Parts: sequence; C-alpha cells; structure tokens
Amino acid sequence: MIYLDNAATSNQKPYSVKKAVWNALSHPVNVGRNSGRESFLYAEKILGVRESIAQLLHIEYSENIVFTSNASHGLNLAIKGFLKPNDHVILTLYEHNSVLRQLYQKEKNPICFLPCYPDHRVNFEQMEQLILPNTALLVVNAASNVTGATVDYKKIYQKANQLGLTVLFDFSQAIGNIDIDLSECKRCMAVFSGHKSLLGPQGTGVLYVSPDIALSPVLEGGTGSLSNELFQPDFLPDQLEIGTLNVPGILGLGKGVEFVKANKPEALLHHKLELIQYTYDALQNMKHIKVYHNGDFQNSVGILSFNVSNAHSELIARILSEKYHISTRGGYHCAPFAHRELGTENQGAVRVSPGYKTTKKEMTKLLDAIYKIQKNSEY
Repeated sequence: MIYLDNAATSNQKPYSVKKAVWNALSHPVNVGRNSGRESFLYAEKILGVRESIAQLLHIEYSENIVFTSNASHGLNLAIKGFLKPNDHVILTLYEHNSVLRQLYQKEKNPICFLPCYPDHRVNFEQMEQLILPNTALLVVNAASNVTGATVDYKKIYQKANQLGLTVLFDFSQAIGNIDIDLSECKRCMAVFSGHKSLLGPQGTGVLYVSPDIALSPVLEGGTGSLSNELFQPDFLPDQLEIGTLNVPGILGLGKGVEFVKANKPEALLHHKLELIQYTYDALQNMKHIKVYHNGDFQNSVGILSFNVSNAHSELIARILSEKYHISTRGGYHCAPFAHRELGTENQGAVRVSPGYKTTKKEMTKLLDAIYKIQKNSEY
C-alpha cells in the first residue's frame, strides 16, 4: 500500500519514536503517583519533552505546555475554558469541526466568519470591522487540512493583540512543517496534534496557554499534586492535566519532536512540496480533473485536494485503495465550511498528503492510477 494520508496521521514513524514507546511500555510506572526511582526518572523525561516543545514554539515557560490526548481535546480545553456567556468569537471558514461543533452547540456565544478573497484566501483585513464590544476570541486554523494553504500567523497575532483580542491557533497541520515562533504573542493559545507532522504516536496532543491567560478547568480529577485538597490546582500544567498521563505517547512524541528539530521543519516540508508540485503539474494536464489550488505552493504545507469529474470523492478514494493500493482521503475532512467555500459541499475532495519518506516513484504511481480512472471512466 502506498500511503498518502499523512495529513490524517503520519504513517512512517522514526525508529526513535517506536523505541521510546516500547521502552515506556516495558517498564510502566505512574508518574506522580509513585515514590520509586523510575517514576522520578519518567517525570524528568516528561519535563524534558515539555521543554523541547517549548523550544519548538520559541516560548519561555515550559509549564504552560499542557499534554492532551489529541488536538480536539486541546481545543475543547481552550474554548470551553476561556469563553464566558455572550462572548463573541471571530473565526475562519477553514476551521475544523473540533472548533465548529463546540461553538454551534454553545449557543450562548455568538460567532461570525471572516470573509474570503476570490482565490479563497481568508481576508484578515476585515478583522477589525467584525469586532464587537463583546468580542473575546479569534480562532485561526494556521494551515488548512483541505487545501494546505497557510496564513501569516505572526501578522495575525500582532494585529489581534493590538486590537485587544486573544487568538487561538490550530497548528495541527502547520507544526513540524513551518517554524512556529510565539515568543512575541502576548495573548494566545495554540493547539496541535502530536501524530501528524511531528511524527509522534496517536493519542498525543498539546495545548499552549500564554502566561497572561487564565483558563477555567473543564475537567477535574487527580493530578498527583495537592492530593489533600478537594479543589483543582490553579497552576499549570496540573490545572488542565488530569488522571494518568499517556507516558508512552508523550515520550514517543518527544522523540518525534527531536527528529523534526534535527532535520529542520523547512527541509522536511521542502521535500513534500516538491512532490506536491510534481503532482499538481501532472494533474493540470489531465482531463476531467479539478485541483483546488492555484499552483503557488510558497505558502502551503504538503497537502493537495482534487476531484475527478463529478464523481464523489469517497468513491475515487475507494477505487484508489481497492484497485491501485494507494491510500488517500476522500470526503469532507471535518471542515464543512471549507468545502462550501470551495464549492465542493456535495462532492468533498480527494486529499493527497505525502510524508517525509514518500518518493517521487510513489507519486508517479498515484498519477498513473488517476489517469486510468479518468480515462476509462472507472467511476
């Protein structure tokens, strides 16, 4: 099977990630709930992972790194813990359902969407015009999981901070592909998964909360600290990390972060974008193919979405898998408004996302399969 669904989860993990997970599973202890030597050693290793992630984000306070089970978990902690009734939220049309479903169920919080330019880029110049007296939060997906398009996150948080807005970034597709520097962001939160371009295990994620933001805990429980108190600790990360930590996952994530830092996010992305550019150029020369990109991959991560004629994207993805043994992603990618903006709300899109080990030969096999599908009307 040729695996081209790394935007969902990275498939080929570095050996160091697998080894860290295996070692933690071979000698399991509960961090903070055991007085043995190994418990303290694991606690030190987890602290090291926090510090490594803080360095990746160029931030000073590693205690403000909160481990979560995934990006959706982190987004729930951030949104539910930050918003108060009647707080107004500005967001983009490219947000994930992990954001949208929360806000649509929290009817006490009015929302509005930033408009898009004709080329489907988000028009952040309209931000100031959308601000109301009760506007409290700006939510921004830094890289679309449908088109791969990135935004100038630094410019966004600088403007948001000037306007008195707190910004919540979803870096799930961006982290590990582009350098993230939050050192000058005064009021921001950032969420990302650990199993995509950071190459960590599934079941890992991170929430960063800048020091001048106080979140209300959404969940309460044991933390291993202040165990004689009946109230949740009011300091990070304990305030938001409850129950037994995913020690194997966190230590595996730490090795994934080390791999990304050693190999440089920009170098890893350059390889993916070379493959995406090659694929885009070839698809442009095929009949009955619609590609949802303008061909300028300067501000993009390694994602490309397309459709074959009027066929539903899930059908094309299934043909690619069952007949040609190529794994892609068809459907709506948990981003319904993005598909509405692109005009694919009834069709979805076939998404291709190579990894750091994907080869040009594998992309050529994908192109051969797409050519045969559209030429023979296999759909």
